[in-house]
Amino acid sequence: ILVEDPVEADEGVYIYEQSLEQNGVDISVNAFKIAQSLNINTVKVDESNPFVLIYHTHGTEAFLPIREGNFHTTKKEYNVLTIGDIITDSLNDMGKNIKHVDTYHDIPSYNQSYTRSLATVTSILRTDKNIKIIFDIHRDGVEIGTENDKVNEERFNTVINGKEVATFSMVIGPENPNKDELIKFAKYLKAVSDSMYPGLCRGIIVKPYGKFNQYISDYYALIEVGSNINTIDEAKETSKMIAQVLNYSIEGIIE
Repeated sequence: ILVEDPVEADEGVYIYEQSLEQNGVDISVNAFKIAQSLNINTVKVDESNPFVLIYHTHGTEAFLPIREGNFHTTKKEYNVLTIGDIITDSLNDMGKNIKHVDTYHDIPSYNQSYTRSLATVTSILRTDKNIKIIFDIHRDGVEIGTENDKVNEERFNTVINGKEVATFSMVIGPENPNKDELIKFAKYLKAVSDSMYPGLCRGIIVKPYGKFNQYISDYYALIEVGSNINTIDEAKETSKMIAQVLNYSIEGIIE
């Protein structure tokens, strides 16, 4: 088992690593106005039924104190499934209708993870046409014990409202035919995050190649919550804030 998928491990190119204000996006206005400024179309959904899907291509990705198995575990309380649970429960509590799939798609073989998760998602979309917004929740992975340790600590850790939390980022697969729409959606989520919790979202990463199944929807984000150098408690705190960001973002685009 690897710390990170070989394709995802290539850092790629950061875009909008700093505040989107520096790129002409006014984050002082509400989410609807931010969406308008980025030319994001509204989405028609039936709010009484699930319209957001949360799932995990790499469900075993774990946080400290887990170190064995190259930071992968099926102990749910330490991996990204728990992060998905928190985001799902928080969004449901805020009145959004969420479907959370807690299947381990990276078992039994890691290199077939995206094939298995694609099968899961396409099966759901065939039977539930109301699902329009999709989030694949991961965590990033870095080597420990290198000259980059200090840099990584600064990349993946921040303090929000007096609490030590993990940062998050979003990944774009450049081979998707809807790449431009995916980037717009990621920019939108980052702008909302910047307006609510400055410093929480560290950037949008366009990888050198890959699709990561993102062609399924223009309203699709691959979100990486912290990394293997973050504790599960830091990631949990971040997931609560991400839920607030996603809630506000969803409100700005649904009709």
